[in-house]
Amino acid sequence: MNFKKKDYIITLFIGIISTVLLGLVKNGPKIGIPEIKYYGYPLSWRATITFQPQRFIILNFLIDFLFWVAIFGIVIFLLNKFDVSIYNLLMLVALIIFCGFFMDIVHELGHVLWGSIAGGELHFFKIGFLEFYPKIELTNNFELGKALLSGFETDFGRGIYLLGGSLTTNLVSWIFTVFRNKNILYRISGVFGLLDLPLYVFLPQLGVRHWVLRGGLTPEPLLGAKKVGVPDELFYLLVLSSTIALIYLYFFRKKPISLLFN
Repeated sequence: MNFKKKDYIITLFIGIISTVLLGLVKNGPKIGIPEIKYYGYPLSWRATITFQPQRFIILNFLIDFLFWVAIFGIVIFLLNKFDVSIYNLLMLVALIIFCGFFMDIVHELGHVLWGSIAGGELHFFKIGFLEFYPKIELTNNFELGKALLSGFETDFGRGIYLLGGSLTTNLVSWIFTVFRNKNILYRISGVFGLLDLPLYVFLPQLGVRHWVLRGGLTPEPLLGAKKVGVPDELFYLLVLSSTIALIYLYFFRKKPISLLFN
């Protein structure tokens, strides 16, 4: 294996970081004790118990660590084999994380915006470890994003609130098509916006979270569309049409979007 000393260091570093970060990901049994929540991937190595200190399963942590070291070791081996810069790869990963976090904020703010317009009242807003409402507080519990509103007088209003998150990321993705060739941040963020709506509609219906490891377990946009009165068939058609069009614009169209208006 064509490994240098720095490759071993990078592999071990990424392995430990991946294991620790995935300790934020819920990975418990579907049927279990509600007071106990498990975290870690592929094996759960951290457990939180209501009103008790969290527990750590050291053996599972070590197995997860070795698993990710093996995965990234293979990746780095292939990068060396095909002469791909590790630095460029790490920069790309950093950009993907940044853009994903940005679009996560856009999604949750979309719920707040559309929910407020529809007559809802904000009760809770949190991104990651930081709670913004009803008070600003750094917590020890990670949430990909949560915006809770209530007080809707009609199903239509609640439907707009449920649709608001993925609808907003989809609209932002359309806006970013204009700038996609000017900065890679627009392109990566736009792709996240492109994926948010179809993944949230279809994956939860297969029993998978809408971002696979994190995200909702119910098809939130579809439920919102139902409450607004949009037939399922029409909503699926609109989602697929938007997704296919955005895929074309982001991955196949080379000319600037502004030329469409010339």
